[in-house]
Amino acid sequence: GTAIEVTSANLVPGDIVQIPSQFMLPCDMIVLQGQCVVNESMLTGESVPVIKSQVEMKEEEWDGILDRIPTRHVLFGGTKVLGLRSCSDSSVLGVVTSTGFQTSKGFLILSILHPKQTTFKFLSQSIRFMWVLFVFAVMGFCVCVYVMRRDGLPIGDIIARGFALVTIVVPPALPMAMSVGTAFAILCLKEKKVFCMSPSRVNMAGKINYLCFDKTGTLTQEGLDLMGVRPSIAGRFLEMTNKIEELPQAMVMVITSCHSLTHVGDQLIG
Repeated sequence: GTAIEVTSANLVPGDIVQIPSQFMLPCDMIVLQGQCVVNESMLTGESVPVIKSQVEMKEEEWDGILDRIPTRHVLFGGTKVLGLRSCSDSSVLGVVTSTGFQTSKGFLILSILHPKQTTFKFLSQSIRFMWVLFVFAVMGFCVCVYVMRRDGLPIGDIIARGFALVTIVVPPALPMAMSVGTAFAILCLKEKKVFCMSPSRVNMAGKINYLCFDKTGTLTQEGLDLMGVRPSIAGRFLEMTNKIEELPQAMVMVITSCHSLTHVGDQLIG
């Protein structure tokens, strides 16, 4: 086919794109040819670039499994391509899979603009408790009306005493008391330098026993440091060495080819 230059707004799923270096991806796509070094910090928060390799599948095998293709073959919209690597100086190609709000970035923006309404168990149980009190109040109101009508009291007194009974069983200040209690808890947290932007989270935080934090990449580092190699000859391990010239030639070839290292500028990553 013939390569033409179009705007990202005209891309549709199925288009094959030639991926340039230092390029902000406008849509989600699958790598068809070559490798890409991508900065996905916009989506994942991790500043370490990742390597995306070409998918080893035939086109007729893609039907119905696009959403199950491993992420190591997928380029996400909103991420930046830092570098390219391909065989025989050929172009790095990708096929568009989704655009607009159907991309991973689009779903992220939608979740921010239109967050899902969360219903807390404490709130639902409080409403159920209010309904139980209301049922008892109605039962008491009916008994009160019957007794006072039998005693011949005026209609005005019956209505007044009936509503008084309802307000005693279902206190009208209960919602306000709950709101005041939540506001007081927020003030106490603020004095301890804990700031709460959503008052409804205070009730949920009161039931939490453990907090788990994922600090991989900040306090810890993902990866392994190679101390040395213990070659095996005739079923027996030799002493560990960190000098490449002391290793058998076959092991040297394995070490130099079995990796995902690549250059991004003057930096070696992988």
